[in-house]
Amino acid sequence: MKKSSLFILALSASTILGACAFQKDPNKPAKVVETPKEVKVGMTKEEIQEHLSRPEAGTLPDKILFALKIQDPALLLKVVWDAESYEIDDYGSDGITALDLALKHDLDEIAVLLLEKGASPYRMRQGSTTRLVDAHASKISESPTISALVKVSGKKLYEDGFDTAKSSIAQLQNFVLRTGFSVTSSEFGTPIIEALAKSIEKERSFVVPSVKSEKNRNRYRNRVVECGIGIQEFLDLVIRLDGDAKIPWRDFFKGAIKAKSVELVSYVGTKIELASSDYLQMLTAIEGDGYESIMNVQYVLGDSKITDRHVEGSLLRYIEKAGTADLIELIYDKYDSKAIYEKFPEAYRSLYEKVGTLQVAEEVPTEGSSEGEGELPGGKNAAPRNLFELSLQGKEFESRCD
Repeated sequence: MKKSSLFILALSASTILGACAFQKDPNKPAKVVETPKEVKVGMTKEEIQEHLSRPEAGTLPDKILFALKIQDPALLLKVVWDAESYEIDDYGSDGITALDLALKHDLDEIAVLLLEKGASPYRMRQGSTTRLVDAHASKISESPTISALVKVSGKKLYEDGFDTAKSSIAQLQNFVLRTGFSVTSSEFGTPIIEALAKSIEKERSFVVPSVKSEKNRNRYRNRVVECGIGIQEFLDLVIRLDGDAKIPWRDFFKGAIKAKSVELVSYVGTKIELASSDYLQMLTAIEGDGYESIMNVQYVLGDSKITDRHVEGSLLRYIEKAGTADLIELIYDKYDSKAIYEKFPEAYRSLYEKVGTLQVAEEVPTEGSSEGEGELPGGKNAAPRNLFELSLQGKEFESRCD
């Protein structure tokens, strides 16, 4: 900003300070504005200005309040002009930001300067879900300059932070919390929902279950649980911001299908009525990802949402197409193999019969073993093949697979 602009701004601020007289409401008790620490009686204006330029002197809103208290337009301009980007959206002791304060007291020129320096008009008031752009909607609409800067600010916040936000559900949640962007927004809503879908895909693929490691399978299951918790927390935040009735839940359902997220489908199903065909769409989308994903549909949605017959149909198609390594992985998965045995007899019978025909190459190693040795049938040790046979031919299994 040019010096002439600063001079005009100083005059404007002086006029505002004199005219609004802090615009006190006689029906409300006067607000006590604390004097910043180390500002002492007898200090010159230059000394006060120099002190308030330090980060330790307090938050930006508190410095602005102090400048208003002592009716010093030059100090008001200096503390705003010298503010660093990291403190521009800080909350003051009363829980509002500098931009909120400027708009509240009709300090238009200060609001413009704050917006030009990167203050977020989407910031929420501390302890509230009210965005500044909503709290001061009429004020913003009255000023073409402020209105234009608000639009530019939104785009800049989106461009600066959205790439990072897409990296995980937690990052996306932090982005929405910081910016206050709404999923109901025509400009930001669809990108946020798509980012959630992509984040879920990344979370789900972070750990790939493997027959070689029971520990790895447990990590995968834990990751799925953590992903579900992240989805729940993110959507709870969205509801707090915009209200349940305004959320485009059908768009979230489409995102869930794209991300193959059973957890997100389950959550959406608590908000809007989903047809049986919707749940079958989820099952069809996830069918090619393996038995873990198919069983996860059963675990998360349960019998009330999707029938055993449909899940068993997906399992049968998977078993028919699955290769040797995938089938061995399923047999050695004590959780899902037991669930299939107890709940899906036709799928288990098909699995039993196909495993009995497997031919496994001798060179297949397992984790923690030297090449050609290990617990997979067909290794150089004879015992692993026998153990594998016993896992299939126990009395329980024989009676089920006669």
